[in-house]
Amino acid sequence: MTTPTEFADHHCVVTDIDRKKYGKRVTPMKVLMLGMGRTGTESISNALRLLGINECYHGWQCLFNNPRDNEMWLEAIEAKYDGIGKPYGKAEFDKLLGHCQGVSDIPAILFADELIAAYPEAKVILTHRDFDTWYKSALETCEKRFAHPLTKGLIPVGYALKMHSRWTRPAFKRSWEILFDGDFTGNARTGYDRHYAHVRTLVSQDRVLEYNVKEGWGPLCKFLDVAQPNIDFPRGNDAMPYQKLFESLTVTCVSDGYVEAARADPARVKLFEGPRGAPDNVGTHLSAVYPVVRTNPVTDWKSIYAVGPFPKRINELSKQESDDLLKDLYEKVSQHPESQVRHRWRNQNDVGLLDYEGQGERFGYRIVSIGEKPYLDPSSASRAEALGLQSSDWILD
Repeated sequence: MTTPTEFADHHCVVTDIDRKKYGKRVTPMKVLMLGMGRTGTESISNALRLLGINECYHGWQCLFNNPRDNEMWLEAIEAKYDGIGKPYGKAEFDKLLGHCQGVSDIPAILFADELIAAYPEAKVILTHRDFDTWYKSALETCEKRFAHPLTKGLIPVGYALKMHSRWTRPAFKRSWEILFDGDFTGNARTGYDRHYAHVRTLVSQDRVLEYNVKEGWGPLCKFLDVAQPNIDFPRGNDAMPYQKLFESLTVTCVSDGYVEAARADPARVKLFEGPRGAPDNVGTHLSAVYPVVRTNPVTDWKSIYAVGPFPKRINELSKQESDDLLKDLYEKVSQHPESQVRHRWRNQNDVGLLDYEGQGERFGYRIVSIGEKPYLDPSSASRAEALGLQSSDWILD
């Protein structure tokens, strides 16, 4: 029996269906969602499913559910933009999307012209989002993945190993490059505006809904002429599952540098073995288990705590998962200019010593907070929540 696979908060059964061979139109196409990715496309896909639009094809479907779909998406991209092979029309899209009543996200939005022509009865939805928040979201997700050197480097590996997902990276990477002329950071605004302006030239006003998912059920149900359900509007790509996951994790921290230094030069480096401010803080092992997310005892805000050289292993994850997550957390902090301040101390009475190389022998005591044991209060808020910076921008997809 096939069991579902979990990708963060996306659950699906991974299949390997050759739609080029077996695909056919079995249900009418009703809705074309042609707004940019990261504008609420997953949220509205989930909403449309609740309104009876099934299946509603989203980027997740070809990324996770049936990666083999990207064989056809890549073929369509090469035909349209490189002149290689036959351009896709209704016959080809009926094979690729024949099981769907709705479609959204990349790679599909590259084919707005072809999809609108192929399905003239389908209604068109253009999802919007404030550009600045969209740009930040797209930069931290799509751009970071599609433009990463490993993305390009792993493409030939997938082909060499004949992986069933070998078309995924090239299809998504190429889609992203086409939308923004190969330079997202330089052309994001141009590509964003150009896409929406072009789609508007393809369809009459009575057939298109300009929509922000923050508007909820009302405009969407009115446009589709369906009853409004008595449930909350779904939130796709919600950060909450990740937050709950992080708050359930613990990390083993080890200050092995001091232990190694004392072992290498016991005459000069000595470890104080007695109580160091708290009953548990004794001995020479210099290791402890702390929550990955801790509550600051002064501000009462919670934040990621497992950052820096001391966290060695997230205990609830495999070693590879732990290494990857700790590396990612470290990079997010160390490469974020707003999260740190750097100073040089040079005066005689300075209390901190950084960038000290070449300044002679250094001596001192390392002072830590007295008796504070990191803890998590589940009811505490994050800084963003406490300052009201998160409530109005929960759309992440």
